[in-house]
Amino acid sequence: MAKRSWIFLPVYALLALLIIVVGACNVQKGIVEALLPKELGQYPHYESKEAVLKEAQVMSDRLTSHIRAWYQGKAPREIPRKLLPNGIDPGIKGFYLQRPEEVNPQNQWIVRPAAKIDRSAMPGLYPDPHATYLVLGAFYAPFGTKVIIDGEFPHSRFFNIQASPPLDPAFYYYNGMFGSPEVPLVDVDIAPLPGNTNPFLKGGDRNAQKRKFRAYFTLAIGNGAKLEPAYSPPFFRAPGNHRFASAFQYQGPLADPASPMSKVGTKRGVWNTGALWIRYYAPDLQQGPLGGVSLPRVLYELPTGERFFLNADFSKMKAAINKTRRDWKTPSFEPSAIEGPKEGWNHDFDILHGGLVGIFRAVGKDKPKDKEYARRFELVATGRGINQPPPGNYEPSASRCVSINYLGRSMAIGSGKVAVLTGRMPTVPKTRQGERIMTGGKARYFSITSYPEPDLFDPSYIGPAYTSIMDDEITTDRSGWYVIAYSRKQDRPKNATTENGVTWVDWGRIARQHFVLRWLSVHPDWRDPKHVPDITNLPYNTTTWLSPDYDKSLVGENNHKGRLSSYLPQMHYMTKEEFESFGAVVRPDTLPLWTSAGGKG
Repeated sequence: MAKRSWIFLPVYALLALLIIVVGACNVQKGIVEALLPKELGQYPHYESKEAVLKEAQVMSDRLTSHIRAWYQGKAPREIPRKLLPNGIDPGIKGFYLQRPEEVNPQNQWIVRPAAKIDRSAMPGLYPDPHATYLVLGAFYAPFGTKVIIDGEFPHSRFFNIQASPPLDPAFYYYNGMFGSPEVPLVDVDIAPLPGNTNPFLKGGDRNAQKRKFRAYFTLAIGNGAKLEPAYSPPFFRAPGNHRFASAFQYQGPLADPASPMSKVGTKRGVWNTGALWIRYYAPDLQQGPLGGVSLPRVLYELPTGERFFLNADFSKMKAAINKTRRDWKTPSFEPSAIEGPKEGWNHDFDILHGGLVGIFRAVGKDKPKDKEYARRFELVATGRGINQPPPGNYEPSASRCVSINYLGRSMAIGSGKVAVLTGRMPTVPKTRQGERIMTGGKARYFSITSYPEPDLFDPSYIGPAYTSIMDDEITTDRSGWYVIAYSRKQDRPKNATTENGVTWVDWGRIARQHFVLRWLSVHPDWRDPKHVPDITNLPYNTTTWLSPDYDKSLVGENNHKGRLSSYLPQMHYMTKEEFESFGAVVRPDTLPLWTSAGGKG
């Protein structure tokens, strides 16, 4: 799930409008080119890195002085506007200080709970509905501050904490959405408090009663890849309960009103607060979306010993993040050329990157100069790119779980038709029924979720999960092979049942949707070195379509011959009657190859 509300993100609006445009038939390149900025500006955005860091340190020192004065009874608890970042989100206001005894975790977090998809009230921003997301409503404190998180290990498949990276203005962190990934603290690396148990260790007692922990982040300036051992691909792990982060972030040109890039940005100013995430993937079904534990409590501690919390009124952001709407109906149409029988999956590196790939492919902007423009756009906007030094060349990006590798592809389903995915699923531990022992596997978690193209009549709303199935909801044979059939209810084949080895999913009323496959690994006990879709098997420079070295055979073709072999889902497309002709037992190896696009969109 993305943190910031879409209504505060003009660059998201640009992507949404472009997606709507490219979803139409016979789209003209000129329309897209008119919406994209002609001038991109320079990278890096600043003239002097030293001057930017000095400015950040001055802001931090002034905030520290106010906090210490308040602690001594010489200043108000309210934070003056002049001490806040100039690019702060308008959904957060009224910052104020609290003493430890005043802090209530219920008033610290924005919670997006794991829940079954309800198409009459769908939240947006690209969540996995099998995950619970906790986002600290306000994450703002001076450099040198120690962030103290007291909580309990949830009853869930996976749990981690991520905080915005140490401040390095060469790598932007725009509005908590685009740019460098957060610094992770993964469940297995967290030592429990004395007398307590970490239930996520392989062989651990998942039902242990005493499961408390205390984790720390120190807020710092510097290159996160050099400061923090856990901030390193592909494993993103290091022992211990401490990490480095920053609650001051440099947003780059998208937020600078003087930059040509700000025409698709906020224009509010280059400085912003940070972000602190906690994720519970696949909470045990009997434990509820919070995994049967209380919300964690967060405190800050200055180097001089003062403990406090800096809170705010984030009700407007909370309402925007949890905004829902019912689904809508689109005409039925066949897959387009870029959704057709020869098309496989895209290795997804971040939201902006994936959006640019989809848009450019859809309108035929596939010349070397077009791809060069897109790479330059990403570099100037986010500080990320194939040839950037760490962390600018990392696979994960802001607002995404660093333990997950993402693959994506789009699909449309015509009237009377069935889309079918076949492949093998990695083995995962069984946890959803409250199993006592945490076992190993080739992955920790696996899911396939689809998101509809934006509604032309409501561009303020984007990214609801429309279909989603996770590993324990997918029927497989003994070797892990699956057949997942997608169709509208009236087009469901009679033999698309669990008894016949098929997982059937209701495609719903929206013809075109985008699949996102999430493959979550934790090294070494839940990671398959041969097939994990991370940079070790799918390098950045050969698996992004924007690269001059792109190798489509790795994951971009619709077959099981690529780098992931049968672990890459293959798309089939047929009529309801054709699917029913396979009889009572539907096997992946008997389904015909998809050879005809079936429509031009």
